[in-house]
Amino acid sequence: MKRLHIFAAIAVIGFLAGCSSPQDKAADADAQLKAKRMQLADDYQACTTKAAAYEAAVKEGKGNEMDPADQIQMSQCDEIMKTLEALK
Repeated sequence: MKRLHIFAAIAVIGFLAGCSSPQDKAADADAQLKAKRMQLADDYQACTTKAAAYEAAVKEGKGNEMDPADQIQMSQCDEIMKTLEALK
């Protein structure tokens, strides 16, 4: 039943996309780009917060005690920033 709903939603979206004007498509693309930028900005902020916490823990000698998922360095955050800058 859920697959039917998903298929119906995709069919409606496909139908509407085929009927939309170029201006509508451009506006949709712009909105998606802005949403992606905002998501990347949020990801970057979260990354830098984790990186700062990890660097502080390393200075205190507790870096190995942190969860491996939280062992983030600023160089990893720079990749997010590069992606964000590329979308401008």
